[in-house]
Amino acid sequence: MKKPARRLPLNKEHPASAPRAALNLMGEFVGYLLDAIFALMMLRMLYGALRSFLAPRRANPGAGTSAPQPAAVGGQMVRDPECGMFVSTEVSHRLRKGGETLHFCSEDCLEKYRSRAA
Repeated sequence: MKKPARRLPLNKEHPASAPRAALNLMGEFVGYLLDAIFALMMLRMLYGALRSFLAPRRANPGAGTSAPQPAAVGGQMVRDPECGMFVSTEVSHRLRKGGETLHFCSEDCLEKYRSRAA
């Protein structure tokens, strides 16, 4: 009868094989991790491309991305005597005092000026 061969634990047979096996395992893990990261990046790029391709087109692509610009106002710029803000003579609130016209940026400034002057 043949006696079965005696098997020693892996680290007793070859003392250097255990760290080598651990490095092999770690290398495989890092490889799989990098493959997963690459796959996720590719899926995200594909999703973005499909989303932009399938999205409905807007008539004005710049619409809604910035605040609306106020209409240009003409006239001469004068300083509000109450708050010091510059205001156009076309849109200002006016007060005739003596022979001159005072221009105010708002109804509030006009009322403050009237109450202070009274």
